[in-house]
Amino acid sequence: EGDQAQEEPAEEEASEARIRADELIAQAEETYQRRAAEREGRPPEEGGDGTAESPVSSLLQQAQQMISQVTADDTADTAVEEEPVEQESWSGKPDCDAPPAPMVNWSRCDMSGIELIGVDLSDAILVETNFSGAYISDTDLSGAVMQQANFSGAELQNVIMQKSKLVKADFTDALIIFADLSFANANWANFDGADLLVLRALHTNFVEAQMTNTLFFYNDFTFANLVGADFTGSVPRFNF
Repeated sequence: EGDQAQEEPAEEEASEARIRADELIAQAEETYQRRAAEREGRPPEEGGDGTAESPVSSLLQQAQQMISQVTADDTADTAVEEEPVEQESWSGKPDCDAPPAPMVNWSRCDMSGIELIGVDLSDAILVETNFSGAYISDTDLSGAVMQQANFSGAELQNVIMQKSKLVKADFTDALIIFADLSFANANWANFDGADLLVLRALHTNFVEAQMTNTLFFYNDFTFANLVGADFTGSVPRFNF
């Protein structure tokens, strides 16, 4: 009888979690559609015949497959030693007119509202760069130096940010879907009000990061350093 009594609350909790998950997917879907409409200068779609596949729903349906792959890769990932953080140094002046390319220097440039799709910005210097309201998709930002960069209200989808430097970066109200921040340094970064969906953050540093009012869904924070991070008002679901 005691075991049965314990099982009933567990089933109730699981049922509530599934209901909440559906609500979170709907919320993320609405955010995605609204921002897509804003980018294309059209009013958000209302209703519909339900035949079109939702981009967000499609991504989340792939989450389980991704999680299985992450689990399979855990042994290899944990065997990799994080390189020591060295003093940041770079040469050359920022060139805000330079095309996107590896190691480009866009420091303190105004890139607000820019669309970056399928570009390589690995090891780029993006210190205090303004990417507010930007749309960044299928882009490699691995190793990029982005201290105090402004990504507020930006949408980042399927981006690689491994070993990037995101200290004090601002992701307020950003929408981040399918991003890999493994081994990145996001200490003191601000994620207030952001939606983080299917984020991979193995061994990532989030020391004293601001994660208030943040939606977390299907994220992997294995071995991440979350010491002092503020999760007040956040909604974590199905994270590991």
